[in-house]
Amino acid sequence: MLNIEKSIDGLNKRIYELRTALDLSQESFGTKIGVTRSAVSNYESGGRNITDRTILIICREFNVNEEWLKEGKGDMFVDVLPEDELAAYCAQICAGTDDFISSAILEYMHLDEESKIVIKELVRSIGERMTKREAGE
Repeated sequence: MLNIEKSIDGLNKRIYELRTALDLSQESFGTKIGVTRSAVSNYESGGRNITDRTILIICREFNVNEEWLKEGKGDMFVDVLPEDELAAYCAQICAGTDDFISSAILEYMHLDEESKIVIKELVRSIGERMTKREAGE
């Protein structure tokens, strides 16, 4: 169990550090973990204690190292294997959280093989352009 009194200053600073590292507003961060902007503000300022449940939600949602969040030890993020990341996305799709992606995948799976090749090449080309743009080329 986290000793709140002993580590609250560090915990609220790490929540702020995490949120800013993710480049999220308090409102966006709160939405992703199921709390209000005001709650996030209070977590960061130390005006509100953060529950163990909320800590677990933060760690799961953002792939955060729980030991780092609670105690400041280790790296901020945990390494996620590609197959685990894919499994998480598949679970989200199956849960129906993104109708657009679900529909796109279903439509793709109904295409003939030649059409699938065209789509794959298009997506690869877009990915390459985005990578070059991000690299400043």
